[in-house]
Amino acid sequence: MFRKSFMILAVLCLAVVPLFASGTMAQANTGDVPELSGQVEIELEGKGDTFTGHFYGHENQGELVLKSRGKTIKNNLEIQINGEEVIIRPEQLRKSDVVEINVGTHVNQGLNEIKVEQKNNAQSPAVVIPYLTLKDGKADEVGLSSERLEDIDQVVEQAMDNGVIPGAVVLVAKDGVVVKESSYGFAQKYDMGNLLDRPVAMETNTIFDLASVTKVMATTQGIMKLVSEGKLRVTDKVSDIIPEFANNGKESVTIEDLLTHTSGLTPWTPTYYFTDNSKGVLEYINDLPLEYETGTSRKYSDFSFMMLGFVIEEVTGMKLNDYLDEQIYETLNMGDTQFVPSAHLKNRMAATSWGNPYEHKMVHDPNFGYNVDVNLDAFDGWRDYTLIGEVNDGNSYYANGGIAGHAGLFSTARDLSVLGQTMLNGGGYGLDRIYDSTVVKEFTSPQRYTHGYGWELNTTWYMGNKKSPSAFGHTGFTGTQIIFDPEHQLQIIILTNKQNMGTTPSGSYRSTGPLSKEISDIVYDSIEK
Repeated sequence: MFRKSFMILAVLCLAVVPLFASGTMAQANTGDVPELSGQVEIELEGKGDTFTGHFYGHENQGELVLKSRGKTIKNNLEIQINGEEVIIRPEQLRKSDVVEINVGTHVNQGLNEIKVEQKNNAQSPAVVIPYLTLKDGKADEVGLSSERLEDIDQVVEQAMDNGVIPGAVVLVAKDGVVVKESSYGFAQKYDMGNLLDRPVAMETNTIFDLASVTKVMATTQGIMKLVSEGKLRVTDKVSDIIPEFANNGKESVTIEDLLTHTSGLTPWTPTYYFTDNSKGVLEYINDLPLEYETGTSRKYSDFSFMMLGFVIEEVTGMKLNDYLDEQIYETLNMGDTQFVPSAHLKNRMAATSWGNPYEHKMVHDPNFGYNVDVNLDAFDGWRDYTLIGEVNDGNSYYANGGIAGHAGLFSTARDLSVLGQTMLNGGGYGLDRIYDSTVVKEFTSPQRYTHGYGWELNTTWYMGNKKSPSAFGHTGFTGTQIIFDPEHQLQIIILTNKQNMGTTPSGSYRSTGPLSKEISDIVYDSIEK
């Protein structure tokens, strides 16, 4: 529907507040009236009270919602959009305590003006303009060059020809308009190193193992929501939530330390050599000592985000996946986003690795860059088949049943773009507010070592050379990249299944960072000045 977040509680005449501002409407008097949120929220109190503000929308689309603040909705408001009166017929108001008025004929693409005046002293309804939602459209609708965007196809084809990836899905959206959603190559090309006679074609609705993109599109989302609700603060000590975490000098580690990868926890170790369940993993982390003094360095750590997942579970009393499903994914109708995907979705899954050769090498080869102090005979459960619909990450799969704060989420490019638009909107989508815009701003602003809370900021190696300083995103080991840019209201989502190509002679996987960087630069080049 509409683009940026302007959440306004208006009495008399108020000015528009900027992107990422926050506010709420007063509680309606009728308990049965649902909670509604939007980029503009207006409540006037008496005759002559007025409001003038702005919202963002899609041309010829949009609704205005009237919400009862009393027993019935009174037709005592004069509403104009872009200077044109919104006609509200009395019979429309008798239908329910919440009435949607189609105002599409008054709405332009981009910025629109709304004026509201109360005509008498009877209690007026609240007026809500929903947050911007995604729509499919053409590049020129939002000032992008379709000709330049077509160059993405050649770049992806070249990466496939060079053996970097077997396939990909690329989605580009600007101002809430999805201008490109393309699939390339194969969702599965190899089975344990053998070229399939009939490789499985990639589709735009293919579901990917997101790997570490889980950290920001799952765990960080949960933390943001809890902070918005006042149930958690980034300054809270983890040991105040899970007392056993204080063991071995960790009593002062905070949520902020975990979010910024500055906690001092180890970056990685194979927990599945010590336990086969999430309770055991939590006990294992609780007993770990710090590898370095908290806050003195930044070392990217899966363990920090595993711990954040356990924090969410402790605060909410729910499993991580259940909490995220109920509070975020289901609210946003992200039906293809889940941990431990249902078996019936297997035919839509992108295949990843041929077992776990990379992690096996991490454990067994001391020259590979990981010196792991384990009894090599303590675990013999290595997978020996091509992974489809099973999380690649060993700590997530073997020890946490596929549900963990650092890895395990599966999704599509389209679902991720809904959550991305929610963030660009300042925390809401349609008539639902997931979290406060001030929290979005805080989490996507520089905190420590030029990173945000969970989010990577203004990073060239996969975001390209032309993004704005406000760009934020993340990558995943399976070949996934997400880039969101508030300055340009832009989303670039690049999902690949690079692991299905197998490892290089050195035992590593090819990087998709250069591919992502090149695609990103093309998208920014396409913005017509």
